Amino acid sequence: NDFDKDMIRELIRRVDKWINNNNKSSKEGFYYLHGIIDDWYNKEIFDYERLKYFDRMYRETNELAKCYGLKNWYNVSESQMEIFYDWLNDDNGINLSVAKFAIKEAFKRKSDGQPSLKYIEDNFIIPLKENNIRNINQAKKVLNNNSFQAKKTDQLEKGTKSNWETFEWDIEDLN
Repeated sequence: NDFDKDMIRELIRRVDKWINNNNKSSKEGFYYLHGIIDDWYNKEIFDYERLKYFDRMYRETNELAKCYGLKNWYNVSESQMEIFYDWLNDDNGINLSVAKFAIKEAFKRKSDGQPSLKYIEDNFIIPLKENNIRNINQAKKVLNNNSFQAKKTDQLEKGTKSNWETFEWDIEDLN
């Protein structure tokens, strides 16, 4: 009752296509059907228009999610998907290859683990968008530009100095 006829029709089409394309049994198809339904419930997809919206976002962001390390579709939250989608489609979005390059560069430069999406956006995506970058060669120039590096280093150093300059130890509070 939670899904209209179009949603049920689409569910059956997807399961049937998966069974035929992957040479799976009906039993395996039944488990696949349950997986789709669980995903729809988790993402609150109850009407066909919302399903089309998620399908479009999935097609456009799936490669970015995999590049970021989210290998399975069910591991990608709606907010993560929307962030990836915005990188590609807002007013001055960048193309997929440049976005993937930015993610890979963020992993190279952040040695203490997986960079957050905010770190990638602030340090890579936004500068690339501000410079209207359209290919990887242009992206390399912007990201390797000394003034870009110096600007980020200055911002980090200023933030660090101001934090430590105002930090006070109070030995009495430790007792």
